[in-house]
Amino acid sequence: MKCNKNIKRTFLIMFLTILCVGMFCSTKVSAIGNTNNSISVRIPVYCEQTNATETFHYQIQSTRSNHVKLNSTEIDLKSNETKYFAIDFNYPGTYHFFVKQVSGNNQQIKYDKSVYCVDVYVSENENGFLFAEPILYLKDSDAKVAQLHFKNIQESAPVVSLNDVIKNTTKTGDTTNLITWIVMLMVSSILLIGFILWKINKRKEVRKSE
Repeated sequence: MKCNKNIKRTFLIMFLTILCVGMFCSTKVSAIGNTNNSISVRIPVYCEQTNATETFHYQIQSTRSNHVKLNSTEIDLKSNETKYFAIDFNYPGTYHFFVKQVSGNNQQIKYDKSVYCVDVYVSENENGFLFAEPILYLKDSDAKVAQLHFKNIQESAPVVSLNDVIKNTTKTGDTTNLITWIVMLMVSSILLIGFILWKINKRKEVRKSE
């Protein structure tokens, strides 16, 4: 009987020991995963414009919303200007972003429609400090870039000739050549002026004869 009590006591002690060890290990993993440490990454965006003075608009999108904070999802750039998308991370992992330019309404500007990908690899060392490695590249390309480069070109205004103006004149249903009417109007004006001058000279001659 005394032997059975010792066996039960031994099993109870082993059970309590295993339970305490399990609680200790689970608490330790949770503490590492929920560290208060954070790290920031800045993504450079450069705008190049040729013969353009417009302000251009850029957006960044993330494929996930947890453990990441975008300080701003939109920026505006002018010619030869560089700005940054600032991103904060507080947990290890792989994060993916897309950056693009929003095309404007100016038909004389050729907007850059490139889409860039940004992959950020966040790791944690044994002391709980985070490290980030951002990789920038053009979508559907394996070549890495140092910054997101967008180039916009403003095309020269087309030279409009007189024939183009005549061709683009609002149609009224009359198929008569407009140039013919212009020539007839000029001839009529010359004849009218000539007639008036002849009439004036004739009156002067009549007065002199009287």
